[in-house]
Amino acid sequence: CTPKNIEKFKNHFGNTPAEIAYVWSDVLRTEIDLGLDPSDMSEKGFKKILTAIHFLWAYPKNNGLLSATCTTCKRWVEGENLWKYVKAIARLKELVITWPETTYNDPLGQTFLGTVDGVDFKTREKTSEKFNKDPATMTHKHNHGGLKYEIMVDAYHPKIVWINGPFRGGVGDKAIFLSALAKKIPHGKLVVTDGVYSNKKDDNYQSMLSIPNMCDSKKLHNFKARLKSRHEGVNGKLVKYRALNTTYHHAHANHVYIFEAICCLVQYSMNHGSPIFDA
Repeated sequence: CTPKNIEKFKNHFGNTPAEIAYVWSDVLRTEIDLGLDPSDMSEKGFKKILTAIHFLWAYPKNNGLLSATCTTCKRWVEGENLWKYVKAIARLKELVITWPETTYNDPLGQTFLGTVDGVDFKTREKTSEKFNKDPATMTHKHNHGGLKYEIMVDAYHPKIVWINGPFRGGVGDKAIFLSALAKKIPHGKLVVTDGVYSNKKDDNYQSMLSIPNMCDSKKLHNFKARLKSRHEGVNGKLVKYRALNTTYHHAHANHVYIFEAICCLVQYSMNHGSPIFDA
């Protein structure tokens, strides 16, 4: 496969042939219930996985464009015939997006676990009973209706170790952090966050955060800056997929599968050829 052909393939699917080969290998071998049938473990099933990946990458305006681009029957890219395979990719998160329990709980191990931040994605604006817009669903980042998720990236490896969501666009990052992830951080360990996570009235909570601090040494300041840049690098990989970079126009309940599937594809990319830089 020539570099030119690999580039063409990547322009169509967002991932290289090698990365998608690892995805398909895990689909065939994993014991996780992906919601697929035995008949899907075939060349025909592989083509449907590829169609789902192209859907996530290009996010065509309608099923007609998707079926024409993927040279498949229109009924195979409508409704559950498409979402079944998006959900299957999303369920691979149990395999590739994992919390390193032993490493993080080691009292002699790394002090800085990783970076935590919220990400916002635009969706169709939902109305309330009284107003044309529901303020609770508005994301301030985009000034638009949206959904929000939480991501944690390991400090020393190109690895997403935690995703959480969806939450309505109006929910704050700190509230999301407190809902689950804060309870998983072992005593004595730190996560790097923005200042909005701070709560100086709670010493136990504050002790797990490493927020911007003017008293940090130059070496520590640069280290934390690089960690946050790495995290932004992961976010940048996510929004290269058009399904997360444009206004989502399908059912709100399915957005989580879009997000989780793309997180998995980005993790496969970082595992097999496109890592983010070291801290």
